[in-house]
Amino acid sequence: MRGARPQTHERCGASRGRLDSNEMKRSKNTKRISIFGPAILGLVVFALAGCSERQSDSIQVKLGEQVIGATVPVETLALTRHEYEESFEAPGTVEAGDEVTVSAEFAARIVDLRLDIGDEVERGDVLLKLDDSQVLPRIRKIEAMIRRARIVLDDSSKDLDRQKSLFETDIASESTLDDAQRMMDTYSNDLDSAQADLEIARVDLERCTVRAPISGSIAERHSSIGEYVTPGVKLFDLVGIEEVKFVCALSERDIIRVKPGDRMAVSIDAHEGREFDGILRAIAPSGRRATRTFRIEIVIDNPPPHSLLPGMSGTADIVRHRFDDVIIVPEDAIVAEGGSTYVFVDDQASARRREVQVISRFGARAAVSGELGVDRDLVILGQYAIHEGTALSVRRRHEEIPESKFD
Repeated sequence: MRGARPQTHERCGASRGRLDSNEMKRSKNTKRISIFGPAILGLVVFALAGCSERQSDSIQVKLGEQVIGATVPVETLALTRHEYEESFEAPGTVEAGDEVTVSAEFAARIVDLRLDIGDEVERGDVLLKLDDSQVLPRIRKIEAMIRRARIVLDDSSKDLDRQKSLFETDIASESTLDDAQRMMDTYSNDLDSAQADLEIARVDLERCTVRAPISGSIAERHSSIGEYVTPGVKLFDLVGIEEVKFVCALSERDIIRVKPGDRMAVSIDAHEGREFDGILRAIAPSGRRATRTFRIEIVIDNPPPHSLLPGMSGTADIVRHRFDDVIIVPEDAIVAEGGSTYVFVDDQASARRREVQVISRFGARAAVSGELGVDRDLVILGQYAIHEGTALSVRRRHEEIPESKFD
């Protein structure tokens, strides 16, 4: 019996020894966890932070009661208010300020012609001369008739005075007095007729010298020296280009937006990069039925060397609306969703949504109105990755709308 107890004791001791060995193993594993736990947690946080840099939306990781938030990198634009004109380009053509076709008014042969296409003339300058050899003799003949008629009229006037004196003393009869008065009237009419013929002859003589009715340049010559012309035959086309007009057509929607006296900028294709200042002078009172457009004329000063020539093409800058207080933003900064348009502004490094109304779009920009405030910056890159309250990290702030693409 005594021998059995030690054996039993030994087995119990062996069993206890194995338990102690397991406990030791558990203790070692616990130490390993306590050593590597913080390291693993750090790697998790570091990986999540890296993800927030690669993603544009904010990421939150909840560890127990602690929340770790990542900011979204954006680019912003300083907001300023402007005067804005909504305009469009209307194509058109340059026409001469004055354009006249000079025609013959007397039948005769051209005896003198010294001007040609491109020559400049002043109003009243001689363009050509017609043969006046038939007019001068006629004038001399009429002048002789007038001198004779004046002499006869003077004699008849004296005879009438004499007959009146005789009639008052009852020496001359009333019929004799009437005859003297009739002769006086006849000679007076003859003199008037001769003087009228002289005026016509002098006009014909003046028509033998063709003069420029306006100041300008000869656009075309239709006649040659030695040619016999009759009334109505074209001789020259003259254009006045000291002042030209730019002619274009506006739709019925836009014609009500303009009025005579409006100043307009005109660009001519032949003068790339240069604008000419013009004034709207005339608006057609009726439109063309086929196109429903209305003709307008914009007058432009064109001093020598006459940069603008009739026939040149270009565009006129037509202002459709004028606004005194709007904000110009990149069109990409505007978010359209559910029938509403809005933008995000940077409010102390936090995104704030603001509703806007688009007034006009032009190119890659838009004019908007809304309660944005000029003390906040507009988010122009990263706006689709944020929402109300998102924390922002401004990597670049622009004072003006950047012309180049964002990098």
